[in-house]
Amino acid sequence: MTRNMEPLLKGMELAPLAINRKIWSSFRYLGLQGIAAMVLSVIDMAAWDALARSAGLPLARLLGGEVKPMVTYDSTGLG
Repeated sequence: MTRNMEPLLKGMELAPLAINRKIWSSFRYLGLQGIAAMVLSVIDMAAWDALARSAGLPLARLLGGEVKPMVTYDSTGLG
C-alpha cells in the first residue's frame, strides 16, 4: 500500500502537512483506519524526519523544542 502512494506523492515538495492533507483527501470516502492509518503514519514520520535532516536539525528543534537529556529506563523485562 505504501508503494501505491508513490504516484500520488511523487514530485511533491517536502512539506509534511501538505503531504498529510493529500493522503487524507485520497482516503476521505474510505476512511483512515487500519492499514491506511498505518501507511499515513509511516509516510508522515518519514516526511518530518526528511525535513529535519534536510535542515540539518534534530526534529525536536525543527518543531520549536529543545534537545536535552532525559531520564529513561529499560523496559525489556516487562513483556
